[in-house]
Amino acid sequence: MMPQLDFSTYPSQIFWLFISFAVLYFVMHFFILPAIAKVMAERQAVLAEGENQSAEIKENIAKEIREYEAIVSKARSQAKDILEDAQLLAKQDRLSKLHDLDKRLSEMFAEKDAKVQTILAEHKKGLEEIVLRLVLLYNKSIAGESFSNSFTEKNIKSAITRIVKKV
Repeated sequence: MMPQLDFSTYPSQIFWLFISFAVLYFVMHFFILPAIAKVMAERQAVLAEGENQSAEIKENIAKEIREYEAIVSKARSQAKDILEDAQLLAKQDRLSKLHDLDKRLSEMFAEKDAKVQTILAEHKKGLEEIVLRLVLLYNKSIAGESFSNSFTEKNIKSAITRIVKKV
């Protein structure tokens, strides 16, 4: 027969089984499991602290992002206001310069018109005489007839006066 199946050895095997189990249970229960439980508790505490720190960091990041966005929004608003002010000043400056230029041109035109009128007035008599001679010469050479100087002179003076008024 096989020794494992011998009933006479069972009581001693059961005895040593209970003793071995009790010693292992005692070692596990009082030494190994408390050490494992302590490590697990420390690990859980570290994880909880990490989660708390993570939540704080997330809150700080969200706060910083809100502050950043507020600063950027304010800067954009200020930049827009500055740009609008600059555009308004540029437009006002351009209009002012255009007005000044228009005024100077008007003054220059008035001055030149006065000079032209002065020159015309100064040379009107000479111009009338030249035109009168040309008309009389033209009439003589083309028409073969001569008009009276007073009639021709009167018509030429009125025509020159009309031309000078138009200019």
